[in-house]
Amino acid sequence: MWNKARSSAPLLIIITLLSLILEGCSLLGIRTTDEARYTVEKKVGNIEIRRYEPVMIVETYVNEPNFRDATDQSFRRLFDYISGANVSANDISMTAPVIAEPQEEKGKIVAMTSPVIASPSKTENERQGWILKFVLPDKFTINNSPQPTDPLVCLREVPEKRVAAISYSGLWSESNYQKHVNQLSDWLNSNNYSSISLASYAGYDPPWALPFLRRNEILIDVLP
Repeated sequence: MWNKARSSAPLLIIITLLSLILEGCSLLGIRTTDEARYTVEKKVGNIEIRRYEPVMIVETYVNEPNFRDATDQSFRRLFDYISGANVSANDISMTAPVIAEPQEEKGKIVAMTSPVIASPSKTENERQGWILKFVLPDKFTINNSPQPTDPLVCLREVPEKRVAAISYSGLWSESNYQKHVNQLSDWLNSNNYSSISLASYAGYDPPWALPFLRRNEILIDVLP
């Protein structure tokens, strides 16, 4: 018994060290999760025009205008889905980023690919709620993605699209969000790009990552 315990000790030490290394990487802004695939067509400072490949997402809507309150409710639903709350009872690895999209009409989910001209997203007092989205790994399609068991969670296939992105660091705040929405919208207007979606917030880091090393983005779909 003692020898068996001693022989398993190195393995436990290795597992513990790997866990600490991965947590340390996240803390220091070194990301270990996969990301949605895209190519950069143009880059100017912290702004990029990207071409995203088709992707599967799982999403849920919360009728709550405050970002933190909405994401607290919706994150648990989506995390439960990737943790086995699906008809196959499968665990699904996370893929960055986690995307939050504001909604202007109560209870209405607007597809990200809808061909409508959208102004910058509304302020907290004007918006109705948020849709939170997790990107699924590349191997999943509309045909093989496990169906959610929660009726408030749904799957959607997003086709290839062109997206404008502005990156910044720091923690979430309404003022920081609006500041970068306005900066990206102004840049698009001055460079003759046509926006076709509301501005979404994309986060790439866990809550414990250091603020100045965090990667946040504002994403706006633009005409191809």
